[in-house]
Amino acid sequence: EEEGRRRRIQDMTKTSTMLRTIGLTLALLCTLAGTSEAAEEEQRRKTEGVELTVEKWLRGHLSKLEGWGISKLLKTEQSVDREQKRRANTSTNPLELSLLADDEDRGVRFYVAANRNTPLGSRIHLAGDPDATVRVGVAMALAWDPLATQSTRKIVTDLATKLAGDPNVLVRLALVENKQLPPAVFDTLAGDPEEMIRWKLASNLDTPSRVLTRLTSDARRPVRLAALHHRNLPVSVLTTMAADGDVD
Repeated sequence: EEEGRRRRIQDMTKTSTMLRTIGLTLALLCTLAGTSEAAEEEQRRKTEGVELTVEKWLRGHLSKLEGWGISKLLKTEQSVDREQKRRANTSTNPLELSLLADDEDRGVRFYVAANRNTPLGSRIHLAGDPDATVRVGVAMALAWDPLATQSTRKIVTDLATKLAGDPNVLVRLALVENKQLPPAVFDTLAGDPEEMIRWKLASNLDTPSRVLTRLTSDARRPVRLAALHHRNLPVSVLTTMAADGDVD
């Protein structure tokens, strides 16, 4: 049964790839077919470096594609994409999610990354995805379990630390709003160059007292105020700041 499921997913992925290729080819062919005057055709060939034999080959395939029913092919592609995304979003099968993690559609990969049932190995792979949208999905769904094995806790902590240093602020924003962060990552986020990230951290109900104490000295007033109003801030910190006249 698992082997049959694997083959179905692979077939759908191949079909999706083929249909996208046809769509791109169609766009190119329609562009070539749009020019009518011979002089313009010749000039365009020289400019674009398109040989006459290549153009004839493309035109021949255009007529074949028209016979297949282009609109039907495009609708099929859209249907396959929707099904892939649905599976990526709702599946609880680790094997299926592992296969979908390699889909060429970034939307599919995002749903896999944001799915809490995705295996840790696939999550690590997706954390290195070149598309920031996919990495946002990983940051959203990352979950640190204090009862997990030591090796698993270390892997999750390392992964969260990597995401905390992501060059895209949206990835870090998704991470700071996660309610299941490894304890060590709070310290990393407290040093984020973006004020919004530090403010979100100071507003996160799970931020530990040591990090809040650090944020009360932040260079930006909104961050300091958020930390001062946090329920986890030690009373001793407030007392000391009040005595020194540092509370603003």
